[in-house]
Amino acid sequence: MIKVIVVCAMSLIFIQNSNCWADATIKLSNYEAQMPVFFQKSGTLATVQDGIYVEVWGGPVGGVLFPIAIIGSTNTAFQLNKDGYFDAGVGIIPGLTDNAQADVQVRAWSQKDSWNKGNSLGKSMPFPQETGSWDPKSGAAPSGPPLQMRNSVIVAMPIPEPSAIALGLLGGTALITNRIIKATIKK
Repeated sequence: MIKVIVVCAMSLIFIQNSNCWADATIKLSNYEAQMPVFFQKSGTLATVQDGIYVEVWGGPVGGVLFPIAIIGSTNTAFQLNKDGYFDAGVGIIPGLTDNAQADVQVRAWSQKDSWNKGNSLGKSMPFPQETGSWDPKSGAAPSGPPLQMRNSVIVAMPIPEPSAIALGLLGGTALITNRIIKATIKK
């Protein structure tokens, strides 16, 4: 009995320490889905000259999404390589093993190298995605299924919301104006 327990424990340690699982991969391209990135309104393709950056986020179904790094790089953001379309190669979805189901989201923005600094922003709704398999130790070229986007991304200027101070000033102005009008009517 002790031998069985020792063998099981050693097997678990070996499995945990070995990289016997491959990584979940997807193709970072919207060509196959024919869901282009639009700029300012639907129907107007974002051009390469617009300075549009794209980042694909992925994670477990119903879980937290993380930026997907391009294989062979630490970069997660890339630019369009044709008006409305991108193809950055293959990426690995963090935290997933090969052939797992994932949730994926495409984000796009203009003029800056990060989402937080972008002037115009747009993102898709998260969509279900099949993943592929790639074992870096195999020597095979990385591959993965294409993005299964269900809608296009529209990159547009955000509409700023007024601050509390601006709303307070507007309300105060309306109150004073109302009192002045009431005072002149009584005279």
